[in-house]
Amino acid sequence: MILLFMHVLTHALFGAIIVFLLKDAKNLSKSKKVILVVIGGFAGILPDTLGFRTSTPWSHSIIFAPIFVLPVVLITKVIFREMIWWEIWIVLSLATIVGHIFIDFLTHEVTLLYPLSPKAHEYVIFEAGDPWVWFPLMITLIIVIFSSNKRMLSIIIVFLLVGSYMGIRSYSKSELTSKLEDYYGEINQTILVTPPAENMIDTKNPFDYLKWSYDLYSEQRVIRGGSPLFAGSLQNHTNVFHPEPMPVMISVTGPYRTDGGDADQSFNVVMEVREDGNYYLVCEEMNSNNFRVFRQEIDGRWNEIQGTEMQEVLDYFKENEKK
Repeated sequence: MILLFMHVLTHALFGAIIVFLLKDAKNLSKSKKVILVVIGGFAGILPDTLGFRTSTPWSHSIIFAPIFVLPVVLITKVIFREMIWWEIWIVLSLATIVGHIFIDFLTHEVTLLYPLSPKAHEYVIFEAGDPWVWFPLMITLIIVIFSSNKRMLSIIIVFLLVGSYMGIRSYSKSELTSKLEDYYGEINQTILVTPPAENMIDTKNPFDYLKWSYDLYSEQRVIRGGSPLFAGSLQNHTNVFHPEPMPVMISVTGPYRTDGGDADQSFNVVMEVREDGNYYLVCEEMNSNNFRVFRQEIDGRWNEIQGTEMQEVLDYFKENEKK
């Protein structure tokens, strides 16, 4: 619930700050500025008041935004008669498109180009309730309300700060994705890197937002874990191996490996060994202390090994387990 509130707050803050780009905003009294903040904040959350993005795709379209914002433009013109109507229209359209639709694009899927394209687009790099975004926005909003002289400078600075933060997150996501691709090198693998899920975030700890969650699905493996935003280390909490290859499918909730039925065994990977150009998985049978070893072949498939080679890998595993 707290995260949802901060999500809505982020949209409202973006919209409230963007409306202060109106050239006449600097000459307003503090009471009129508060009214402008309310109007801008409403423009920032407007798409969600028109319906959920999946059931009313037009509400999150940059093509429809300048149209459904018109009633807000008319109300604003009635209140602020000294302002030019088309300037109000442009700025409130920006408040809706940038403050809501573009932010949604960076947090989950939206139908940006509906009705030209019904396809939902996304580039998820942050959680909309991220305090590293909404806190500087809130400070900036307070400044622009109480200090007309620093209005434009404050807006430029906060957008540079937030933009830089987004850029860092985008670069970090790209680096982590490449690291997962290179380190595991699974065939037909699908990798999903996103901000941590709500149940993995302590909303009272802002540093919890400086992390990534990742999911790697391939025909024989399911690997899930987390990584710090800056350090880039891999911290798996799920590492499962399936001897029987099964195709990976993509659904609206993300990738998943097709269930192979009763014949589809699964093992916990307790250690990965890279030795003499070979890549081995030491696996433990579910609810058992029995270990099995699999080696990755040239074609990327995994095959079980036996005999001396298996024993050498297990000895290496047991030695490292004692350390």
